[in-house]
Amino acid sequence: RMNNNNREYINSELARLDLLIHREILRLRACYQLCLDEFRGLYISDQQVDSLINQFAAEKGGHPGINELTEKAELLCNSNREKYQGSTPLLKVAKEFDLSPFEQDVLLLALAPEINLKYETLYAYLNNDVTRKYPTCNLALHLFSSDTTERMSLRKYLLPEATLFRYGLIKPVQSSQAHPSWLAGGFFLLPMVTHHLQGFATLPTSLAHCAVMTIPETKWEDLPLSQELGMVLRRSLTVFKQVQSGKHSPILIFEGHYGSGRSMAAGALCREIGLPMLHINMEALRASAEPITKFIQNLLILQRFQPSGVYIDHCAAFFDKEGNLLPDYFNVMNNLVRLKGPVILACTPGTRWHEPMKGQRHI
Repeated sequence: RMNNNNREYINSELARLDLLIHREILRLRACYQLCLDEFRGLYISDQQVDSLINQFAAEKGGHPGINELTEKAELLCNSNREKYQGSTPLLKVAKEFDLSPFEQDVLLLALAPEINLKYETLYAYLNNDVTRKYPTCNLALHLFSSDTTERMSLRKYLLPEATLFRYGLIKPVQSSQAHPSWLAGGFFLLPMVTHHLQGFATLPTSLAHCAVMTIPETKWEDLPLSQELGMVLRRSLTVFKQVQSGKHSPILIFEGHYGSGRSMAAGALCREIGLPMLHINMEALRASAEPITKFIQNLLILQRFQPSGVYIDHCAAFFDKEGNLLPDYFNVMNNLVRLKGPVILACTPGTRWHEPMKGQRHI
């Protein structure tokens, strides 16, 4: 269940989003009103729209104006970030990926329909299209900016090479139109991101069939290893002090027959460092129809959400019958070094692991 702290934070942030959506609805209605009178066909500025709404609010009384909605939203924003100070999943993700305030708001915009379906209706209304019930670039830019100049400066955060899309935190909605407008382009959260932001630690579907996350309990004295080899393994711990500083550590190669204690040694190592262990069965992954690229992307995100040691066994699945590394698995090997925690590859004697490790730091 979502913990109380995170629930309070998300509810408060959704209340802020509601204020901004209310403001945008008022602006749209004001634009429509202006287009019906003497301003038809002319450029309508944000200032004109805000003025009309504020005037209407003053005349009717009891109806919030643009300025009031904006001030309430800003107060909520400042209060939430001061009160929670990086203690919730969304704020931790923002720190981990160095997200700007606008990028954090984009994640909130994408998360909202996963919590309450009312946002699908509101998004469709604001997108002026009943079929587009998802957040769009245009909607994000209008909700979280004050004027045209700011909207232009914020576009860079929604480009394909920007952080949110590059790391897979949000994914683009595939358009059925031949030449879709970039502004009309929609986006959504991966289920793994949705669950994490709500405080649920779950494996993505691309990993669930071939991986399991455990809290290792194996101690060094439990290992069925010689004293000499045990000492070598314990000395390797000094290498992984770099993990805390965000630097990439070398990959460990555990070469041995099944039953020789490879997974137990990996567990003892992770336990000593204080990390859970993600155990991945490459044979199960290869037997599935899951694309390797999706597996890699989800693994990279998961490891940043939930720092862990990564233990990969059945590494013979990387190779064909002749012992050559399969083309798709070059990508896997190149991305494993990007993981922060210790990465341990378990293989049997004779496996040609030297080839994919060329140019990579390994022990």
